[in-house]
Amino acid sequence: MPSSTVFFTLTYEIGKRSYSWLKVINYQYTNVIVNGYRKGDFGWLLSYEDGKYAGIMELRVPSDVRKKIYHMPKKDENNKFIFIEPVSCYVKYRNITKAGLLRIPSYISMNA
Repeated sequence: MPSSTVFFTLTYEIGKRSYSWLKVINYQYTNVIVNGYRKGDFGWLLSYEDGKYAGIMELRVPSDVRKKIYHMPKKDENNKFIFIEPVSCYVKYRNITKAGLLRIPSYISMNA
């Protein structure tokens, strides 16, 4: 009886973009704290739940969620950032850098 398994012979092409191979990114997920936002270009200041700096999030934040953060009461500010009351946020990221920061954090949701 023939097997229903199909095998493909795909060759790796050096120096070429090939549709024979797919890049799969194993995203990880975590809760972080939004402590503030940049004054210039968009970016949220993130920290881990233990208070350590986690990086800047610049991706996938819907405009309605941005508005909520921008309308929160300001605690303090400096020449680069406006600091707000901490807000919990769920993000996805590729990995942790050698410096301990989230690599390419992307917005998933605000936590209750």
